[in-house]
Amino acid sequence: MNIEQNSVVSFHFELKNKAGEVVQSSDKNQPVLYLQGSAGMLPGVVEALLGKKAGDKLELSLTPEQGFGDIQPDAIQRVPAKKCFYKGKAIKGKLPAGTIIDFATEHGPREVTIVKVGLKSIDVDLNHPFAGQELDMSVDIVDVRAATEDEKSHGHAHGAGGHNH
Repeated sequence: MNIEQNSVVSFHFELKNKAGEVVQSSDKNQPVLYLQGSAGMLPGVVEALLGKKAGDKLELSLTPEQGFGDIQPDAIQRVPAKKCFYKGKAIKGKLPAGTIIDFATEHGPREVTIVKVGLKSIDVDLNHPFAGQELDMSVDIVDVRAATEDEKSHGHAHGAGGHNH
């Protein structure tokens, strides 16, 4: 089956910066599940997957527009420290500027970068840590299947046995 709108794609990936350093990868024991055409996937990956099938391997060079977007200079925001987490735990003490943390939003956690830490608030850069970067990505497509009606209505792929939230 070729990947088309509303196909559920299972794949492994490795993302590298232009220095060749791996900056992100999938868990080799658990591929990423993605509903083709839904939100949350890099635009360059959405385009590259279309028409491919299980077993295909892709090598992509992503511009900022195809990846995590351009840097937005006005994306600095002051947020409550109690909504920030580092490695899954509440932040205790001060972390240095440049540290990537998670900020709890109404839509789930979002990666942000510390600009400055105060007593009760943290100034963060809301740009994705990879914004503005050209990246190289290897993709290994493991499986492709038609989405269920639940997946289509929810707008995302479900894992084995139901929801994969």
